[in-house]
Amino acid sequence: MATRALFLPLVALSVSIPRLAAASGVAYPDGHYARVVRESVVVVRDEDSSLEELLVRAEIETDAPTLAYVMATTADVVAAPTDSAALDAVRTLARRPAAPLEIPGVDVANVALDTLKRPAGDEVDRWLRDHGFSGEGPVAAWAKASASEGRALTFVRASDPTAGRHVVRLPALRFALHTSATAVPYADADLDLSAHAAYLKRAGLCPSE
Repeated sequence: MATRALFLPLVALSVSIPRLAAASGVAYPDGHYARVVRESVVVVRDEDSSLEELLVRAEIETDAPTLAYVMATTADVVAAPTDSAALDAVRTLARRPAAPLEIPGVDVANVALDTLKRPAGDEVDRWLRDHGFSGEGPVAAWAKASASEGRALTFVRASDPTAGRHVVRLPALRFALHTSATAVPYADADLDLSAHAAYLKRAGLCPSE
């Protein structure tokens, strides 16, 4: 069986990658803000079966009491929390710990996962609103566009009562899916991050630098 592990280039250097482009995003309630500030990723692929596993850990800056990390993948995805050993091993091999963030961080151990497989656009909007998240803005538009392309959307909901601006550290997550070729995430999404920043600024939700 031909199995290989792939590491995103910047992950191999520092086990953290800046938010440049994404097949993921984060939903949050109106009147708040949230943005992914760090993601660690290990990709493991079995060439014989075309099964690919994405091991992901995200850190999200927010002032919201609840949020949802959103991953767009092929429709046959199976998602669940997982052990962080593989991600921790990459950090050890890199011999370069992730740089500390300048604002307080909170580990969230318990999350709820919902996967919508090939959802209609109104189904995405209904899920967002039913769970108290904004149905407007670039992230919501990106999620709906991804759904229209036949992708599955996995929503990872986390709650944290910490007041003020802080970082939520999600547990390690495993996304298993079949692809005809290696599909490294965070490189092919249509999310315009400059538009996201402009939206936050217009809404008065952009944090001070």
